[in-house]
Amino acid sequence: MTRALGYFPFRRLGMGEDLPRGVALEWARWCRSPEYLGDWSGHERLRAPLLAIGFADDAFAPRDAVAALVDRYGSAEKEHRHVRPADAGAAKIGHFGFFREGFTPGLWADVADWLQAR
Repeated sequence: MTRALGYFPFRRLGMGEDLPRGVALEWARWCRSPEYLGDWSGHERLRAPLLAIGFADDAFAPRDAVAALVDRYGSAEKEHRHVRPADAGAAKIGHFGFFREGFTPGLWADVADWLQAR
């Protein structure tokens, strides 16, 4: 789509802001590489508790991808939550929904509770 349109139409797909051609193609190249985040040694050295939240309707980061990312961290305490939109009181969440204005505050409260407990 990016090559045909000259940009990636995120907005038209309801997923955020459109990406310029160069950015979209760079992201595509990075995401095709298992090591696209670079040197993992910093991730492996992390010792802080880690909470990862994935969403059942996230096409960009499915459950197995989030689990694989969490496994890269060296934290002794790692928690991976996989949330269905209905469980969060939402019709949909997707990849960006958690960060959209007006998103169900209950899930944010859960994150705040997790942080305060640590």
